[in-house]
Amino acid sequence: MLVTNFELRKNILDFSSSGQGRFNATELVVDGIQLVNAIELLDFADGTVQLIVCEACGIIGCEPGSWAAVRRVGDEVAFVPAIDAMREGDWESNEYLPPRYIMKHGPVVFDLATYQALRDESGRFPDPDRVKKLSSNDLLTVLQVTAPGRVLGPLGMPANLNAENIVAVTEGDLENEINEFRKLIDHVQSNRPVEIAEALSRITEFHLDIPGFPAWRPFGYDMEGNAVLSLRSVTSGS
Repeated sequence: MLVTNFELRKNILDFSSSGQGRFNATELVVDGIQLVNAIELLDFADGTVQLIVCEACGIIGCEPGSWAAVRRVGDEVAFVPAIDAMREGDWESNEYLPPRYIMKHGPVVFDLATYQALRDESGRFPDPDRVKKLSSNDLLTVLQVTAPGRVLGPLGMPANLNAENIVAVTEGDLENEINEFRKLIDHVQSNRPVEIAEALSRITEFHLDIPGFPAWRPFGYDMEGNAVLSLRSVTSGS
């Protein structure tokens, strides 16, 4: 989900059930989707943030889910699944699930000008120069969320390519391209260095035999012909 415009709206939360009364909040809305329900309550202390807080008390972590990690992606800032927090244990794997809109639409990505405007108007978002860069682990998680037919398995579990429904590739040999992608997945999950590239000499486009017959572009090749993860996956979701 690439954000190029946004709205900040008043949002009155009723905390009376927790003995606090009504709370005057500001929500962040993009294309009719509520991304944040109370900007005033956001806490970016460790690079992760709960974007939708409990509407009965406003306490961070009271309700599970709606967490994201803030990451710098070139000249953009993205909210991606907080996979590092999710992998700390069984409880954390459910507690730190991303918001439903990230599960449905992929990461929320702001171009730098829009993000700076959001910071200026809200006064709550971190300086982009201090935001942690997107890692290969983050990017593989984005691919897992956005993969058609969930062919990389469910979020929170190690990515595992189910190639049964991958029936064609636009360029190259299908079996070879599947194997190259599996190697990349293995390297990421084994904490071995994996390059992330913005400029590619070729991107691999798989075709899947599932409803809609979608094309999927999870990786590509750099100018030297090395298989690499592609930053295009963050903004395009493909």
